[in-house]
Amino acid sequence: RFRASSLLSLGRARLAPRVSHAAPLRPPRRSRDLLGLAVSRGFASSSSQASSASAPSAGVTKPEAARHDKLGVLRRVAAMARPELPLLGVGAVCLMASAGVTMYLPTAFGRVIDMMPFSEQGDSLTSYAAFLAAVAASGAVANFGRVYSFRMAGERFVTRLRESVFASI
Repeated sequence: RFRASSLLSLGRARLAPRVSHAAPLRPPRRSRDLLGLAVSRGFASSSSQASSASAPSAGVTKPEAARHDKLGVLRRVAAMARPELPLLGVGAVCLMASAGVTMYLPTAFGRVIDMMPFSEQGDSLTSYAAFLAAVAASGAVANFGRVYSFRMAGERFVTRLRESVFASI
């Protein structure tokens, strides 16, 4: 008879990674990727990577260097996204309009519910409901504009990024 523990041990033995210690460790080759970040290629132990990465440049502390690298990367990304600024601007305006409509709709529906019991306000209720439908439709159009603008800007940016990566290979 098999026990569950024996099945588990068989599964562990079959799934255990096979590690070959015959291959020597090579030091990493440092290069720069598309955004200017240092990238290591090859295999190395964590101690050799830590020792090569721990040497700060002259006069700059580690936190300042890391902050400077992050700002540099953000500047490069912003420069690559510059052609998409018109689409991003349209998307931001549509985002604000859509958010405004989304925040206004609960208040407007509350006013419609408050007008319901009064039968003498039938004309104003109908006109207010029509106004509310127009506001909801404009919110839907703004939401479509936001999604379309941001998606197109993102796809164009990724396409340009992939072209530059494959061109550098």
